[in-house]
Parts: sequence; structure tokens; C-alpha cells
Amino acid sequence: MSESGTTPPPAAPLHSDESVRPNKLKRKQMSPSSDIWEQYKRMKDDPNKAICKYCSDVLSCHLKKNGASSLVSHAKWCTQNSDSNETQCFDRPDPDDPSRTTLFRWKYNAREARTALARLIIEDPLVFSQHRGFSGFTSKICTRFSVPPRKTVCKDVLCVYEDEKAKVKSFFQESHQRVSLSVRTWTSSRLQKYMHLTAHYIDSKWKLNHKILNFCLLDNHKGEDMAKALDSCLLDWGIENVTTITMEDASSNDMAIEYIRTALKNRGASILQGRYLHMRCSAHIVNLVVQDCLEAISPSVSRIRDAVKYVKSSTSRMSAFNKCVQYSKVDSSELLCLDVCTRWNSTYVMLDRAERFEEAFESFLLKDPDYKTELGEGNGVPQHTDWMHARKFTKFLKHLYRLTCSVSETEDVYSHMLFRHVAGINQRLIGFCDGDDNTFKPVAIKLKEKYIKYWGDPEEMNMLIFVAAILDPRNKQSEHLKVPVLLTYGETRGEQVLKKANETLHSLFEEYKCMYEQVGSQGDGSETQPSCSRRSKVNYLFYLWQEKERKAAAAAAAADGRTELERYISEEVVCDDDDFDILLWWKYRRHLFPILSRMARDILAIHMSTVSCESAFSTGGCVLDDFRSSLPPLVVQSLICAQDCVRQPSNGAKS
Repeated sequence: MSESGTTPPPAAPLHSDESVRPNKLKRKQMSPSSDIWEQYKRMKDDPNKAICKYCSDVLSCHLKKNGASSLVSHAKWCTQNSDSNETQCFDRPDPDDPSRTTLFRWKYNAREARTALARLIIEDPLVFSQHRGFSGFTSKICTRFSVPPRKTVCKDVLCVYEDEKAKVKSFFQESHQRVSLSVRTWTSSRLQKYMHLTAHYIDSKWKLNHKILNFCLLDNHKGEDMAKALDSCLLDWGIENVTTITMEDASSNDMAIEYIRTALKNRGASILQGRYLHMRCSAHIVNLVVQDCLEAISPSVSRIRDAVKYVKSSTSRMSAFNKCVQYSKVDSSELLCLDVCTRWNSTYVMLDRAERFEEAFESFLLKDPDYKTELGEGNGVPQHTDWMHARKFTKFLKHLYRLTCSVSETEDVYSHMLFRHVAGINQRLIGFCDGDDNTFKPVAIKLKEKYIKYWGDPEEMNMLIFVAAILDPRNKQSEHLKVPVLLTYGETRGEQVLKKANETLHSLFEEYKCMYEQVGSQGDGSETQPSCSRRSKVNYLFYLWQEKERKAAAAAAAADGRTELERYISEEVVCDDDDFDILLWWKYRRHLFPILSRMARDILAIHMSTVSCESAFSTGGCVLDDFRSSLPPLVVQSLICAQDCVRQPSNGAKS
């Protein structure tokens, strides 16, 4: 207050915005542009504060004081935020020692997540990704990932297939790998015909590989159309060399083989002018023989099947039968089982187990009066002759069962063992036909006729089967091969078969000598000189030792004057052992026989069956399920071919 008692007016504010620029508009606040704001939301009552969407923590986000740095720092350690773009560390069990944990880094990648989903879909039905339960599961695991729609999943599956195809295709084009093919036809529920093509080969590391190349829709059932589709597939994959094509024994397939033989011969992609291109499917031949066998003794099989079905139909009957088993003192720990009529291996197992309980069934006939009454309305109670048929038949089926399992196996080579099993089946049939058992003799004679039709004429057999047997160091051209041939075909025809097999072997070796003599002088290409920067000194010294051994072997061979084939034949046979690994044997001697080992790689890779072990015993054809039949042909091919690559990592192709 002044001395005059009056109050002075308040001083005006200096440099006021309103006084200097009264017409200036207020600047509009910009929305946050950082991606970090996807994980936060502003508080309504205080825009300088933000709330974490995952843990609900409140953080300062003043534009000038804090900015977004505090938000970024919080996102790095927020335990509730599993979808952060930042790399996170987690503990998981050690694969080598489950009792310990290892630290691993993880960063979310949307593209990798979709690719992983596509690989999952390839191994399981496509509709799996559309289940609500699966969507709920992924939302809890990773909230950032949303399950894509069905069409998007199909596109991702096609991308996975194209990526895997590019790897294998590049391998074939760079390595010029010779392959053996197997062709199988499938039928969809819409009666469409598909061709299933698989390539079999042994790579430079002496590992057996199987790759499904194609699963394409055919326009019709003509052999020429199948051959054109097959030839187009080979050109697409860049496969230049084909050893054999394994197909079922059908007239349409014969036409297809003639067409493809001409095409491969014109391109110089076959061996021995394609004379032995066609390899008949052994599993298909066995199925035809078994069907005739089952037809010949079908009354006995039906009566035994009805008896087993009656006993297993209720718990009380099974208990009563077990008492009969104890009373009859049957020495068997296995139980009765019913067969599946379309799978003959299950019929073999049913008969093999049931015939051991013959005395128990006879006792059960006296204990249960309904047994005879109920079965009498049908085929009747099994008689002694039925059990005799079953006993003899299972002894023969045992060999066919082992043969089918062996030729359909995909993990081991078998071409060198086929003739040994075929000769063993022949000797078993001769024993049945010449035996004193008149009950089974008519059946044995029928089986012998069927055997002669498919395996009895050496002119109808592929000579590469005998070449593969000679390339087995346990056989070569010793008595181990001569005796089965002479017993199977007789003295005169047997000598002709051995002579023809020897001529085929020498002709094939000369052809390989012309193709790979330059490669053979430098090794088989299975190993290249290791780089010291990437290989340890131990591996490098081992490589130098191998090179020294190879040069010494080459010098000794040059001084010897004999060919590789002559030196191989002149060596003593290897002792037969259950643990013998023929691929390992040839791998360790590839420097001694560089050209012959290359030939052995291609011959031993020949697959003797067109079906897998799971389908080999089926008396019906391969039928595509309803789900895959409803998909477009390109998606079906992608699912089946990519499934093979996903489940079986490529050994030969680059990864």
C-alpha cells in the first residue's frame, strides 16, 4: 500500500503470448508415432502417464521429460509381455542332459510363426488350424500371433513345398545323381487317379535316401499318359540318370515302360540301353500269390476265423476258453486275435496263433454246447484237416511275410537279398509238393504254378537282381550264388542264367568305366579337400591319410594290370554275419574300387517295392482319404511331397 493509501494497479505480464500474438492458433498435439505404443495406453485423466497393457504398471511418458525411453526400458523386462519385439532369454531343458537347463534367446517373428504352422499342417490335417481350441491355445501362448484363414494356410503350405523342392532340385542338378524310381497309382474317393513317384538313391556319404517327387492327377488310366507325366516330372526335377523303374505287373504299366524307355534312351539317361529298366514290384507279386493261396484254403480259413470270433465275442466265453487252454496244457503265451480281411498279414498272424490252440478248441467244443450249434449254422466247426492246412500254410506264409517286410523297408537296401529269398520260397514249395502230406499237396501244386508264373522263368526276371547279388561281397560268383541258381532253375538253365548274369555284369562295368573313369582316377567325389579354417587338424590329417591310401591303392591296381571287377571277383568272399552292413563295406573300399563302388551305389539303391511297409500287405489298392480328395490337386501334391521332406530331412540335398 502506498503512502497516499491508494492501491496501485497490478503490473501487466511481460512478453505474454496473448499480448504479442493474440491471433496465433494453439498447436494440435500429435499422436505418438513409436511402435512401442502398441503395448501401452494413455491415462485419460493424465496424458503424461501410460499404462502397460500386460502388467498394468503406470509409467511416465512426458514428452519433454521422459519421452518413450521409460516405456522401452519397461518392455525389456516386463515378465507378462511375451510378445515383445526385443530378444528375450528363457530357460529350457538341455537336450543332452534333461536334468539341467540351458539359456536360449527368442525373438518373435511373424513369418517364422506362419511357416512353423504350415509345417504343422503338413504333418496333420489341414482343418486342424481352424479348430477353435487351437486358436485359443495360440492366443495364450503368443497373443501377437493370429491363426490365418484357410486360404492363407494353403499358400504357406505351397511356399514350404516350393522351398523344399528347390533344395532337392538343386541337389539333383548339381550332383547328377543316378536314381531308381518307384511308381504307384492311387485312387481318390471321387475315382480320380493319381501317380505317386518316389526317387531312391544312395548319396556320396553312402546313405540311402527316398524322396517323393510327385503326386499328380492323371487324366486317365492309359499307360502312355502315365509315361508322359513321369517324363515331365523327371525333366522338371532335372533328373538326368535313371537306373530302374519299379512298377506293378500290369499291361498298362508295360506300355508306360516302353514309352519312357525310348525317352530315356534318346537322352542317354539309362544304362544298358534300358533293357533292364522295368523292375516288377515284388510286394505286388507276393500279394497275388497270397490271394490265390487264401482262395485255395478259404473254407478252412473261414471256419477258423468263425471259431476265433465266437470265443472273443464275450468275456465269459473267453474265460471258459482259457480254462480249456490250461486243461490242455497249451504252451503259448500269445493270445487269439481276429484278422482284417483286406490285410493278409493279419490273417497270417491269426492262423499262426490259432493253430497252437487246436487242442483247446477241441476241449471247448465239449464244454460249450452253443459253440457247435452257432458255428453249425455257418461254415461249421474247424476240423483236423483245417488245422493241418493252417499249420502248413503259415509255414509258407512266414517266408512271404519276411520277404514283403524286407522289400518294403525304406531304411535298408535289399536288392542284393531278393534272389536269396525267392530261391528259399522255391525250395519250400518243392518240399510241400514232393512230401507225403496229401492234404496240403494240391494247394502246394497251385502255389508252385503261381511261383513259376512270376519268378520261375529267368527270361522274365530282371538281370540286375543277379548283378546286385554278385555285388554282395558275401556272394560274388561263389557257391553261395551258384547253388541257389542251380537248385531253382536246374543244371542246364541255371548255367545259362549264371552266364547271362556274368555278361550283364561285365557290360555294365564297361559302361560305367566309360562314364566315370576320369572321376574314378580322382576319387568318387564323395569327399573334397577340407578347409583348415573349418575343419580340425584331426579331420585334416585323416583326409591326408585317406588320400595316401587311395594313391597307394591306385598304384597297386595299375601295377596289377587287372580291372577293378576282376580284382573284386578274385578276392575271397566275406563271412556272412547278421550285423553285416553292405553299404559300410563298400564305403570303406570306395578308394580300392572307385568305378565299381559307383556302380554298386546305383544297383544297391534299386527299390523292389512300390509301397511302404504299412501298405504292403493290403489286398486292396491305395485310396486317398475323403479330406485330401476334396482338396485341389496342387494342394494335395504339396501336402504329400512336403510331408516327406519335413518328416525325413534331406541327407543329400543342401539344407
